[in-house]
Amino acid sequence: MTCFSGLLFLLAKFRLQKTVTKEDGLQMIGLTPVARLDWIAQELRLDEATRSLSEMKHLYTQFQQSRSQDGGLETLLSTPSGRGQARTKAGEFGKAVHDALNSVGGGTPFHRMMTV
Repeated sequence: MTCFSGLLFLLAKFRLQKTVTKEDGLQMIGLTPVARLDWIAQELRLDEATRSLSEMKHLYTQFQQSRSQDGGLETLLSTPSGRGQARTKAGEFGKAVHDALNSVGGGTPFHRMMTV
């Protein structure tokens, strides 16, 4: 989540300013991953991006909760059904990240450079 939110933040900055500065990088590292997603949603105001960002936050919260339960991820991953559930959630998170990258990146040259 830390890396994905950082990439999304920089993509949003580029989309808004047509460049990314050192100050943007410093602003990015001063925000938590969730705060970065909130900033992007507020600044870009793109419905598709907002949906994907919300889904990322929702799935990340679920992941954090599963880690803090008794036994954490070790218990969850110790059973075939738990591993299947984790794979499903990982796939959902991956789709949300992919959708967010595409909607925030908007096909900009910076988006292309990040994905190739």
